[in-house]
Amino acid sequence: MIFKTLTILGMFAIAGAILFVNQTSVTADEEQLNDSDNLITALAALHPGPWFGFKDGIQAYENIEIYDPQYSLPTKSELSDLLNEIIEERNTRAINDIVLDGERQAIESRLKDGTYSDSDIVRYLRILGDF
Repeated sequence: MIFKTLTILGMFAIAGAILFVNQTSVTADEEQLNDSDNLITALAALHPGPWFGFKDGIQAYENIEIYDPQYSLPTKSELSDLLNEIIEERNTRAINDIVLDGERQAIESRLKDGTYSDSDIVRYLRILGDF
């Protein structure tokens, strides 16, 4: 019975997570790089340290300055692909967080009812400890 309950609750959590991500996720295209936050996120993910800046303080692709000569200016396509990867990683983390929260709530319910098992306690501690 506990396995069935966990399985059903897990399915609802996963379904909810997928709906959440489908509503909030987007894929990056070159137009999204016009948003300075997206542009900076993609550039900062490419290399460590302060390797780039912007001419005249205008945060646009056309104004990127390369401070470190070992790096070259990435194309808009490369930045767009990298931004897609970043968005995908964020979406995956969001799904995992939603699923774990549903699992945590189910275990807490069993703890309150007194119908928990030793494995519930171990799993609950792992969820809370994020390991």
